[in-house]
Amino acid sequence: MVRLCKQKGLRARVMDFYHLDFADRSFDAVYAMNCLLHVPKAQLPGVLAEIKRVLKPGGLFYLGLYGGMSTDGIWEQDTFEPKRYFAMYPDEDIQWIIQIYFQMENFHTRDSGEGSPHFQGMTRL
Repeated sequence: MVRLCKQKGLRARVMDFYHLDFADRSFDAVYAMNCLLHVPKAQLPGVLAEIKRVLKPGGLFYLGLYGGMSTDGIWEQDTFEPKRYFAMYPDEDIQWIIQIYFQMENFHTRDSGEGSPHFQGMTRL
């Protein structure tokens, strides 16, 4: 993806969630869709602190995850091979964690089917 961005003349870099190489208050918005669900639960606070650090005051943060159940490891029900690591949270747990770092303006869920995790969406305005 970085190569494709650079081919289009965009600035792009490879980095991880744990050490965002951006100055404090660099962004008006951060959009994290289905990526933080692969961060181990023990490391999520550090990642959220990094996101808060690079977000301008009053900036928008959108977080989309799959959850509604508790997992922290290789998810055996994963349909992909090799099976992937998932950290999923019950609705109340993820809301509690997010509110430590951000003032949550909206939380909503969408069913994914019986027996499957549901989608969790959170917005900080």
